[in-house]
Amino acid sequence: TGGAYIDTFGDSDVIEAIKDLSTEDQITVITSMCESGLAIGDQMESASPADISFWPIHPNLERIWMIKKLSGTFSNETWPKSG
Repeated sequence: TGGAYIDTFGDSDVIEAIKDLSTEDQITVITSMCESGLAIGDQMESASPADISFWPIHPNLERIWMIKKLSGTFSNETWPKSG
């Protein structure tokens, strides 16, 4: 089971879990991943909550931002004009 295409996913746990499946189940999983309605993106658009990485990242960045604000060390909230 498994093939070169599966090795391109990059996450060893995911790769091993997929390789342990039957060929038919591998096809089902990969097809589901490729045909899902999720839009993997850059977190900068209104569709970002549809990106599976949004939910673990966004709340943690909100917590970090709030800690900085409450600590009094976050003195400038303006966006840079360049760069």
